[in-house]
Amino acid sequence: MNWTIRSVVLAAAVGLLATSPAYAMTGGTPARSADAPWMVGIANVGDTPFLQRYRCGGVLISPTRVLTAGHCLDYSAPGDVEFHIGGKVLQAKAFSTHPDYRMMSSTVDPNNPQAEVAVDDLTIVELAHPVAGVRPLPLARTALRPGTTLTVYGHGITAPPGPGTSYSELLLKASLKVQPASVCAAEDKSGAASDPSVLCAQAPGMNVCPGDSGGPVVASEYGRPVLAGLVSSGGEIVGKECVQGAINEFTNIPALRSFATQAHPVWAPRLQGLLKLAGTPVIGQTLTCAIPGWKNPKPVSAIDYHWVHRKTGSDDWYYEIDGARAASFTLTKAQAGEDVRCMVTAKNQGGHTEYLTDPVPIP
Repeated sequence: MNWTIRSVVLAAAVGLLATSPAYAMTGGTPARSADAPWMVGIANVGDTPFLQRYRCGGVLISPTRVLTAGHCLDYSAPGDVEFHIGGKVLQAKAFSTHPDYRMMSSTVDPNNPQAEVAVDDLTIVELAHPVAGVRPLPLARTALRPGTTLTVYGHGITAPPGPGTSYSELLLKASLKVQPASVCAAEDKSGAASDPSVLCAQAPGMNVCPGDSGGPVVASEYGRPVLAGLVSSGGEIVGKECVQGAINEFTNIPALRSFATQAHPVWAPRLQGLLKLAGTPVIGQTLTCAIPGWKNPKPVSAIDYHWVHRKTGSDDWYYEIDGARAASFTLTKAQAGEDVRCMVTAKNQGGHTEYLTDPVPIP
């Protein structure tokens, strides 16, 4: 479930709208939007219908802050996605992913990136403008004991992926119970279930499945709803994708509350302008990926370059050009009749961002 643009590129096939698969539920029932005004839908920017661009869920925790799963937005840029909240569509100013966020392979399906499991799976989103008229969801303050009732919300498919499955236009909800970490650890041998940042939960009649990553997991604290977790992974990590009764591993919000509520996060790298190609797009000439500068006060600790190509006029995937991993690339006859682009991945303590140049046709 960690299928970002980067992972597809490194597999030598770049889909420009490739996203982290989100996860939603089997066994869910329709929820009223009035019951979850803080629910956020995260989609790729574009002109196609919303559900075709849907990426993940999220939750509004202040007029300018959204929380979602780290795997939903790490290796993305703020301008790539939009946030649907209370009938409004908003843009992000910046992201900050937990510094200890990492993905681990499933021991059941180690070669499948969509079956990976995460720890410290949390990203803070700073919105470009405050949300008015929507009540944010407060964060749980106390640790959640086994047996605590949770309600998970999300859009998404309601059966295992296959022909004809699609995300749900309806907001769905389902109830489940907090379980001891040992319940998840008995099936998930990766070690993630024992991490303090992971909350184990289960119910006989539900499981999360494609469409709901990053969505809110809600508990009751002193009679009011509070954010207890975020959807991180479900039965897919143990070979039971969308199987009712399978384990769920959520981001444990009480354990990560200090990170989620900090006043001044370290924001992931943000470009000051557009990433562009410099040089003459002719065989034998050199193109350079021109970075205009960074907005961040914190330094960028690492920058990676990838050059990708596809036949001009094609709707096919972009593929990585073997060995093209520097800021500059000299065009060869192999690129004749192709579109070429450069992709930059930048990293700091706030996470990773990726930027792509516009395509340049090579005659």
